[in-house]
Amino acid sequence: MPESENEISEGANSKVYEIGYLLVPTIPPEDITISYGNLKELVTSMGGEIISDEMPKMMNLAYV
Repeated sequence: MPESENEISEGANSKVYEIGYLLVPTIPPEDITISYGNLKELVTSMGGEIISDEMPKMMNLAYV
């Protein structure tokens, strides 16, 4: 069986979750990558697998 088909069949019983999170704006910009790395490490240490990710970015929220 080709490796790609094997990966699909192994992941057939797994669940996919999407995580959204907010970082407080008082975190210095140089520490954002550290917080981001800590979150990724937490997910993987609990047995999760990160399929896709994106660096955090500052955005205005509707209630601010």
